[in-house]
Amino acid sequence: MATAIHRPLGAGVFDWNLTALGARSEWPPALVAASDIVLTMNAPAFILWGTDLRLVYNDAATPLIDQSLYPTHRGVTLDALDPQIERPLSELVERVRETASAATLTFERDIVDVTGMVPRQFTATATPIGDGNVPVAGILVTLLAEAATTTRSPVASLRLVDQVRQLANGLPQMVAFIDTQMRYTFRNDAHRRGVARPDDQVIGRTIAEVLGKRAFADMREHAEAALAGRQVSFATTIPQTDGRIRHIESEYVPHRGEDGSVTGFFAVVRDVTEAREAEQELVRSRERSRLILDSAVEYAIILINDSGQVLSWNSGAERLLGYTEDEILGMDATIFFTEEDLANELPQKERALSRATGRASNERWHVRKDGTRFWGSGAIVPLVGGGGGGFLKILRDRTEEREAHEATSEARRRAELIAAEQAALLGQLSEGVIVTDPKGRITFINRSAAEIHGVAHLDISPDEYATRFQLFRENGEPYPSHELPLARAVLNGESVIEARWRIRRPDDVEILAIGSAKPVFGPNGETIGNVLTIRDDTARQAAEQELREISLRKDLALSAGQMGVWEWNAQTDTMIWDDAQFRLFGVSPESFEPSLASFRELTIGDDFMGIADAAELDGPGGRMVEVDFRIQRPDTGEIRWMGSRAIAMRDASGRLERMVGVNFDLTERKRAEERRSLLINELNHRVKNTLATVQSIASQTFRGHDVARDLRATFESRLIALSNAHNVLTRESWEGAPLAEIVAQAILPFVQKDTPRIHSNGPDVRCSTKSALALAMALHELATNAVKYGALSTAEGSVRIEWTVDRADGRFALLWSEQDGPPVVQPTRQGFGSRLVGRSLAGELGGDVRLDFRPDGLRCTISAPLGEIGVVV
Repeated sequence: MATAIHRPLGAGVFDWNLTALGARSEWPPALVAASDIVLTMNAPAFILWGTDLRLVYNDAATPLIDQSLYPTHRGVTLDALDPQIERPLSELVERVRETASAATLTFERDIVDVTGMVPRQFTATATPIGDGNVPVAGILVTLLAEAATTTRSPVASLRLVDQVRQLANGLPQMVAFIDTQMRYTFRNDAHRRGVARPDDQVIGRTIAEVLGKRAFADMREHAEAALAGRQVSFATTIPQTDGRIRHIESEYVPHRGEDGSVTGFFAVVRDVTEAREAEQELVRSRERSRLILDSAVEYAIILINDSGQVLSWNSGAERLLGYTEDEILGMDATIFFTEEDLANELPQKERALSRATGRASNERWHVRKDGTRFWGSGAIVPLVGGGGGGFLKILRDRTEEREAHEATSEARRRAELIAAEQAALLGQLSEGVIVTDPKGRITFINRSAAEIHGVAHLDISPDEYATRFQLFRENGEPYPSHELPLARAVLNGESVIEARWRIRRPDDVEILAIGSAKPVFGPNGETIGNVLTIRDDTARQAAEQELREISLRKDLALSAGQMGVWEWNAQTDTMIWDDAQFRLFGVSPESFEPSLASFRELTIGDDFMGIADAAELDGPGGRMVEVDFRIQRPDTGEIRWMGSRAIAMRDASGRLERMVGVNFDLTERKRAEERRSLLINELNHRVKNTLATVQSIASQTFRGHDVARDLRATFESRLIALSNAHNVLTRESWEGAPLAEIVAQAILPFVQKDTPRIHSNGPDVRCSTKSALALAMALHELATNAVKYGALSTAEGSVRIEWTVDRADGRFALLWSEQDGPPVVQPTRQGFGSRLVGRSLAGELGGDVRLDFRPDGLRCTISAPLGEIGVVV
């Protein structure tokens, strides 16, 4: 008997739900992108994904791996293959996992050829696939099959490059290839849209030339890592010419040539700016979402998981069903269904219908905690596109309406007929109303019904209605006209309650309509007409969807930020914590009851009370309160720093009502600050010791040789000037120092307290470390010269030090001017002090130093770019 050969299917016609990999929508992004490339390649290739090494292979690889593979075998693990190929591939996988880089292996195995079972030689090239922070989430393998005696070099990687270049223009991500000189040699269409520059300004140019030096500085280490053969992923920002900041996520994948050397790397870039900006909105929407839910006291709004347990319970649910949130959370939601509905499995059917259609509406009896019944009208919707994320159930008590309806049904029918005849009254209703005679001819349409359909007058017959407007079901399928609520009332005498369909109006606006229709009976039971009520539910449905998306996004944002959320009610002195808050503080929700008192037991000293104190003293309603405090975790005994950011809410009288805030772990940042402080203190100690050692060595050296006393004093005074400048920088943690303080320390040895003769003034400039030391030494030399030969060598002389800043040109200038001293003579030679003030200072500051030996007093002008000096405070 012949055996049927099952050929694997290509990328476009394959149902992944039939495989062990499951739906593609649930795959990691890296697996989706890699599979798109592999399944479109003509060369044999496959992916080994995850820790259990599941296969995604293309058609060309099937005969080389195992011809018996079915299409649904995609997703089988590597150990399910023939040992002849499983063993060498396992060895290759271990190499890639150990090195996180590409590897090649040659092996032989027997395969079925047209001539029978023949030995073939294979060259397998494996490349790691990263997924976020995981360097080897999967492995891409290309196969080259040759005769067993061949010795040709593998070219699979070159073929892969060609395939990527062919496929890149179809990818939504920006893709470019960058060579070893960091120049662009290839870009896809998405890259052209994202980096809106013509090819002649990109291809052949470096990253710095295309994206700017600042962006390249952020990317350089990652590019160098890729050229070193490592695959890297990172996030960065790129400033735009309009002042906005673009947030991007990039992945650099190195490519190797036939000789194994890196020839460049592929850059895969995603613009996530909108997602980053949306995260800020999530935090603001969290409180708004909770207040909306709790304010809906007329509706029971209940969140149910896939297994039917209650996850959340608003105040309307407590009022309607009688259970408090603490009593009902975790309970089976069928507790408020009647025994009849439970016997008919209506809860399960309701959830199944919701998954299938996106919504299940109902009106039936429900049971309260005390056993009484009420007639509830509501709906249940899946939270995530058809299942997998639980359900939202909305319920409203309509018992009084039902009882009134049952008690006065005949009177209501007569009232509906009278209302239909009184067009002036019905025309003012916000709900659309359409009335027909017994044969279905339209006799009345109010203004709201016409507006819902986007027309001024809906003066058409029922037969023309379906042709005038395009009608669809909620899932997008065409809606047959004979199934419309009004048509069913006319044709079958049915009463239809809240049917839903979509209407595409003449202006191409599509709305979601909800309509109810029923026949109208006369006193003797005869049909005297039909009435349809219709309303536009588009905005409400969009609001529900937005609410679900906001709730999902805010939870994801808080989880990603590793923040714990808390709320303190100042009136009841109670607290609410979320799960992340319990984890941060190392306590269990089962054993720890959040309260202000229990919170304080976890904190050290009075740290946390600073939040309440700040709110009471300074915080007007809505103002952010920021406090750092320490806790001791009960589970480990470890002391950790926490940061708290909260908003105080006050009533109309200004009294504190409650506070809502987030906590996050600051321990590592605090430890880093302590280490930095310790390092600076140690550095200061070592430099002080070094200066003292230099002074001691100089003193010993000068003592043993014939050195003039004034030369020795000059050397020591220069050391003291350097030490004073060092003291100022140390107090500022070596992050620069105020220029006024640098000047004061430099001239301190020359200042006379009784009759000050050195005067200084200028704007508040904070100097860099380099400029502070250079200016201190220069000012000391100028002061020393003034004492020996200049204005300070006489009793009447004085010195003025002035500095200015030209913000427009970005220039700094300092002027040293001497007055009322002895006549100045141009020196015949240049000493060390002059050289220090002149050439050395100019070189240090990248500017210009000019010494003017005027007869009435020396003038020294120092001019330099403001950026070389520091910043204006």
